[in-house]
Amino acid sequence: MPTEALESRLKSNGPSNVVLCGKQLELEHNISRNTSNTAPLEQPICQRANGFVNVVIIGQDDMNHVQTNNHINAVFHAMDYAHDTNTTLAIVENSWASKSLQLLFSHNLFGLSQPRWDINGETHLDFVIVKDEHDLRERLGYKQDNIISKTGDEMYYYHSNENISEIQTRREGALRILWTHPSRTNETSSDMCSAVNFHNRVENGGHLTNYQSFQSPYVVIHSRWMSRDGCLKRLGSLAHRIKNQTGVRIHRKAPCLMEPSYIRSILQSNSLLNTALDKSSPMSVPIYIISDRKNPKIIPKLLEDPIMGPNIRILPTNVSWVGSDMMLGALAEVFIGTPISTLSGNIARARVALGFDPKTNYLFPIANESKEQINGNRW
Repeated sequence: MPTEALESRLKSNGPSNVVLCGKQLELEHNISRNTSNTAPLEQPICQRANGFVNVVIIGQDDMNHVQTNNHINAVFHAMDYAHDTNTTLAIVENSWASKSLQLLFSHNLFGLSQPRWDINGETHLDFVIVKDEHDLRERLGYKQDNIISKTGDEMYYYHSNENISEIQTRREGALRILWTHPSRTNETSSDMCSAVNFHNRVENGGHLTNYQSFQSPYVVIHSRWMSRDGCLKRLGSLAHRIKNQTGVRIHRKAPCLMEPSYIRSILQSNSLLNTALDKSSPMSVPIYIISDRKNPKIIPKLLEDPIMGPNIRILPTNVSWVGSDMMLGALAEVFIGTPISTLSGNIARARVALGFDPKTNYLFPIANESKEQINGNRW
């Protein structure tokens, strides 16, 4: 992943300049070609999958106990599994896997007004859409002994032993093609661009005319506290593992607490915050907060901050849903997230695929030896 067809599209008719929710992006054609586990549609898949006679199928189980971003991660981990085991990945139609992909990325995909995921997934994203195992046997010619069924949980917790940089390179093409084809609808509650469009309208004085091409910078904070102080507990365990594996000391509280001093230090280092209290001084950029609201102290503290408070923004509920929140974060000048959150992680990965500097993603602040201060590095 990406496939040869995807690489060809990006190099030939894939534009270097893409307008996404009103924001112009410059995308370099630098996606590496990797061996695909699928091949052109003319032959039965068991004969045309580059010699891979086994298939792993996901989506036969019920994975409704977790959220959309857990589903997305499980799909990408399944792609890793298929790559690592030299198998083809099959996704059951109308399953948690296919529905999550279509929820976020189904608008005019690859030039089709009504996207055909059974064709586009296979041609561009290294998976096939099937009805069930019977479909694999009867339509695609797989033998039962060659079909490997995996649950969503098994794939969510699967971690490839491949080098992380190689995994990132392999995923970049799929992420870019998905995120440049977001779901667009007439309903703000299902339009991926609804939050960005809201920002553009507000910053453009409320005028709707030409708002889609209006570009105004902003910052997004994603606060994921979780129930029972879950953020601090999980981040503590994650920081311990990172310290043991890499020797890098990650701050164990800052990305959970989102204290004003932490946010200010990041914004100042990116020249996005005016520290002068003189009201005649230029205002800083808007700062949007996406939050699970499990910690009632985080947002009020930021609102009360004398420097940042006037620029804190909370999205109206009618334009805020998981897809629009993610797109808002994906197109921000700077994104400050919670490292134990799948939503934060997927926003950060989308930003890199869309050409943003990885240094503008703040999820893993490095702690100084004092453990009390945070330097400006990003891990």
